[in-house]
Amino acid sequence: MEGVPGVKAASPAIMRRAAQISTDAHRRAMCAVKPGRAEYEIEANGLLKKEELNDRIEHLKLMQSIFVKRTKEGEKDKEIDVRPFVDDIRADENVLYLKLIMENGRSARVHEILQFLMPDGIDSLRLARVKRIGLWVQYGNLLVSPMDV
Repeated sequence: MEGVPGVKAASPAIMRRAAQISTDAHRRAMCAVKPGRAEYEIEANGLLKKEELNDRIEHLKLMQSIFVKRTKEGEKDKEIDVRPFVDDIRADENVLYLKLIMENGRSARVHEILQFLMPDGIDSLRLARVKRIGLWVQYGNLLVSPMDV
């Protein structure tokens, strides 16, 4: 580098080799991981009392299936069971924590789970603030941050 004492600029060949090593490592890492989990924080904004929310969560956990209809423009409607994608759900005061499994490019959508918890369905969802607070990938038997791969 010009102007930095004691530091020499790398030749273009060295820079290309370093870029190739980095690219190869990135490709290997991406092949070794698969989608894992996403965690969300949902502020219910007083829509439900804590006891009512916990009752609805317990009911949802006991459900074997939760079927939702998904619509894509130009395609037939699909009915999908989203229950297998719910890894964890819990409430702390007026905040709901939802952890969803991602598998083979498929997952539940947050609003699909929330519509079973909110008493007024879609109208209540408009008042809830949803924030993704975690994202993990599957690396062997581990769940790790994508930045750790």
